[in-house]
Amino acid sequence: MIKKMKSLLLFVIIISLSISSMLYVSAYENISYYVPGDVDNNKTTDISDVTSIKKYIVSDTVLSDKALKAADFNGDGFVDVKDATEIQKYLVDITYDCFVYPDNGYLLYDGGNFENIPEENKINFEEVLNKRNVIFTNERGQNGYGEIALIKSTNEFYALFNVYSPEFDDKFFSESALVVWLATDASWDYYRKITSVGVQDNALLLEGKTELTNAVSPMPAFWHLFYKVNKADVIGTDKILFNCKTIYKTVD
Repeated sequence: MIKKMKSLLLFVIIISLSISSMLYVSAYENISYYVPGDVDNNKTTDISDVTSIKKYIVSDTVLSDKALKAADFNGDGFVDVKDATEIQKYLVDITYDCFVYPDNGYLLYDGGNFENIPEENKINFEEVLNKRNVIFTNERGQNGYGEIALIKSTNEFYALFNVYSPEFDDKFFSESALVVWLATDASWDYYRKITSVGVQDNALLLEGKTELTNAVSPMPAFWHLFYKVNKADVIGTDKILFNCKTIYKTVD
């Protein structure tokens, strides 16, 4: 009887952990994002968005949930004439009030590598996104390995991607940071992954792996790899070093 209860308890624990894992991953599998002020969802904030807000205020149009979030430009929880005014200020480059501002203080990889990460310098990390064609377009990540960055705030995220994501908000960045690897596939079929992360002498050390086959991949294809790290582990880093191994596989 005791043996059966232990087996049942073990089964319940395994199922619980599996569900928790699935729930956590699913939170990032379909991340949401929008451009602040882009009410009509044409990927930019312009005078047409001001018009949409004014029509909404006088009940001349209905806005979707995503459009309402984008319309709340100043982030006060309401969509009103104040938002239209602040967007107009933004468009003519006058000081404006927005809930998020671009901050180019993110750390960007600009070359440099290393041999390996010593065990004592490794830090915990967690993959939260590894997908194609989610946020950015061909404007980013097209040279060499693409772009690798360390993001430590909502504003840095906005500066890099020009979008806001509720999944990566101030609450997320209060304790965590994001290592992002943005890359463009050529005609080969690629798979990319960060395999180890470390910190040494104010440098963020990243070991990566690229697997490619001779299978033709649809063009274009843009990889988005996001890895969560403890923010306290990477505070003070001022450069990124990268070591990537490439594995080639032949597909019949």
